[in-house]
Amino acid sequence: PPLAGLQCEPCTITTQPGQEVELDEITTHRRVNLELRYFCSSYVDYNLQAYDASGNSLWNATYSNAQIKNASDTNCVVHCRDIGSNPDAKTPALRTLHLDLDALNPDVFALMVTSQNYCGQQIRSCSIALRECHNGGAASLLGNHTPHDCKGKVILAQDIGEPLKR
Repeated sequence: PPLAGLQCEPCTITTQPGQEVELDEITTHRRVNLELRYFCSSYVDYNLQAYDASGNSLWNATYSNAQIKNASDTNCVVHCRDIGSNPDAKTPALRTLHLDLDALNPDVFALMVTSQNYCGQQIRSCSIALRECHNGGAASLLGNHTPHDCKGKVILAQDIGEPLKR
């Protein structure tokens, strides 16, 4: 299914792999949730990388580095492990990452999302989305926590199934 079954409003911005987006142009909300949905019999990983203005890597958030803290020792990025594969033929696997943009250190200039399929299993459909988070944020969460409903609208979505099939 398109966008791995993600339901979007007509006003939701959809992008192509590699396309850049200025976040301030699409939302003023500062707590967001990155969602990866996919149909595959095994897991798909994704990372959020932060870079400074010179292009130097600052950190890489992934399942093995599930909590990123700022200089004040407050969570600014927290991974939720969710589920490794889709539970049935009509329900996608869902993995989430909470991001508090205002809690990021000032040296964070750019964020990049990457995904990879190490398992060798064929991915049938995969999407990534950015959702406003109206139910808390990263500060009080623990890495690999149980998912919760962010209650926000989807502001950006991208079908990433084709690049992962290559």
